[in-house]
Amino acid sequence: MKLWTPRDCGLWGSLQEQAGCWSSAGICVRHAASRGFSERNDVKHGMDREVIICLRELFCNSRLKMMMDFTQHGDTTCLAHTIAVVYCALAIARLLRLRVNKRELIRGGILHDYFLYDWHDGEKERRIHGFTHPRLALENAENDFLLSRRERDIIRKHMFPLTVKPPAYREAWLICLADKICACREAVRRDAYPQIRRMAERQHNRTAG
Repeated sequence: MKLWTPRDCGLWGSLQEQAGCWSSAGICVRHAASRGFSERNDVKHGMDREVIICLRELFCNSRLKMMMDFTQHGDTTCLAHTIAVVYCALAIARLLRLRVNKRELIRGGILHDYFLYDWHDGEKERRIHGFTHPRLALENAENDFLLSRRERDIIRKHMFPLTVKPPAYREAWLICLADKICACREAVRRDAYPQIRRMAERQHNRTAG
């Protein structure tokens, strides 16, 4: 029995074509890491300027690099997952020609899984991780960053319908949808985003210690 994936309905190809989420953009992310998020070089290689800026800002004086230590789905780290979700959400917005607050979508998307623990560790409370981690991610993010209401909504409600209350902003809906699309890809494909993974590893090593 064949397992359904987003590729089967043509959505995956459309997303890649619209924004280069995991191929061309992923290659650009790798260039960004090797150059320490040098904006001029990264934009030259096609990486989104605002993604570069937001990543550079969020890595400063925060615990973002810890997300490299935890696996999200399959063998994809939390950080690689959140970066992929951002590119997927931007692709959907472009595909549907939606007007969004791009900076807040990017920041909220990168931080949406900022819960900073291994949810595969077998602890009893992890059984309800899907219900509880948005609140914990928001608490951590609020401790480390100054967040807008839109960014808080993205983090708090990205697991809808498990969070009961639906997103209040278009950007939060986009991250909510992109999160599920990326989770499907990560569940059925090993090393789902090799370029993004390498970028995240390089930035992690650059900021370690």
